[in-house]
Amino acid sequence: MFQERVEFHQDFWDMLDEIDNNTWILEPEWPTRSSVMRRIAFGRSASVQIDLDPYHPRALPEYKLMGPDHVINPIRQNIISQLAFWDLEISLLDNLQGLFGTEFAKKPPGGKDSLQFRTECGICYAYRLDGRIPEKACDNPQCLQLFHPVCLYEWLRSLPSCHQSFNTLFGQCPYCSQDITTQMPS
Repeated sequence: MFQERVEFHQDFWDMLDEIDNNTWILEPEWPTRSSVMRRIAFGRSASVQIDLDPYHPRALPEYKLMGPDHVINPIRQNIISQLAFWDLEISLLDNLQGLFGTEFAKKPPGGKDSLQFRTECGICYAYRLDGRIPEKACDNPQCLQLFHPVCLYEWLRSLPSCHQSFNTLFGQCPYCSQDITTQMPS
């Protein structure tokens, strides 16, 4: 019985191993086979969070794109044109790279962050806050500064020029003054 369960999940673990060994995993900090979620870096200030189904490891996973609109919008357009080409016979990583139209970034040598992917929050200057890394990026291509959503929310709330509509705050990036929005933390 135990051996059957192990064999059943082997394909899932193989897909995780391929992703972990060939991409820059931002979250979880220490990926394990028990975690079905991975946040993978595309490159400068953009990433995708995927949630794999252990029972269907080659199926299209749930995903959430994170980063500035000018980087994410072309990826969204590629998804629309490539979704029909998802192939259950090839690896998850190959399918994801085809779907997104880009190769994932590789972790820098020695495991150190590089300037290619600035990961610290531009407000609190921490990489992790309550176990989360920054996921909100400024849309200005010359800025691309990352923020924890809660830090950006508190920053925008402190500005007299900030406007609120329902659960969204509108204000300016603390680095470049470009318009930026964030959702109220839940």
